[in-house]
Amino acid sequence: MNETEYKQKMQEYGWTPEEISEFVSRYHQLKESSSGRTGNTDFPPIEILYFGKPAQITNYPSHEKEISESINENFWNQFDSSGGIVNYSDTVLKEDMFQAEYPGGILLDAGYYQDRFKIYVISQYDWEHPLAVYECETPEELLKFMQTAVKEFCLPEKE
Repeated sequence: MNETEYKQKMQEYGWTPEEISEFVSRYHQLKESSSGRTGNTDFPPIEILYFGKPAQITNYPSHEKEISESINENFWNQFDSSGGIVNYSDTVLKEDMFQAEYPGGILLDAGYYQDRFKIYVISQYDWEHPLAVYECETPEELLKFMQTAVKEFCLPEKE
């Protein structure tokens, strides 16, 4: 994909002209600073425009900016893991934002995919057949659905 096609795709994905210009400028700076080195200096795969942007880019498309600002360092403190062991939690909009492990081989996994959050409930690391998948658009809904998933799938049944 050439630079023009890449810019077009970025625009389709909701990037503003300013964001596209900054991204391309940073790309060219990176390419210049790495001249003489071996390795790939092509644009990153176009899919990265959906999945959280390259690490050096902190500007999200305008529709994601508000979401990214509400997921701050205290965001995950609002979630009650109910005894689950938190493997990781991150505040960057990407696929791997949060994961907690529960007894019985249950994983609660949350991330940002394209334009929404997804929560996966996984048993025995069987990612091909999740017990449940929740989708939502806001950080508030994310926390709500995560709590629902914990209650429905992650806590031992009471006798």
